[in-house]
Amino acid sequence: LKDPKKSYGMRLAAEEILSNMIRETQDLILGGASIVIRISRRVIESSSCVWFELTIADNGPPFDPGLDSKRDIPKNVPINQRPIGGIGLFLVQQSVDSASYCWHDSHNVYKLGTRLPVA
Repeated sequence: LKDPKKSYGMRLAAEEILSNMIRETQDLILGGASIVIRISRRVIESSSCVWFELTIADNGPPFDPGLDSKRDIPKNVPINQRPIGGIGLFLVQQSVDSASYCWHDSHNVYKLGTRLPVA
């Protein structure tokens, strides 16, 4: 991605999703299970914009992080007084134009999308 802000946002969102996948499957991996993570990208171009989509999938147990639920993080609460969890997924939602989850063919499938201007 040529736009530094969009590129940073996509990397931040992808890293958070990958981190969650690893955390949710670490006990299975330590127990000898084989967890496979697939990453693919797709670019859709139109006359008004370019849509960049990153798909991250794994064969771990179903884990819906609730990306379809809007998160709001209170900004006036000090970080050490906040409950654990939720900030990473809030950052995912704020960093890309679209974030979704589905369970498909025994895989967790996360899609992250961002809209880019036509060059």
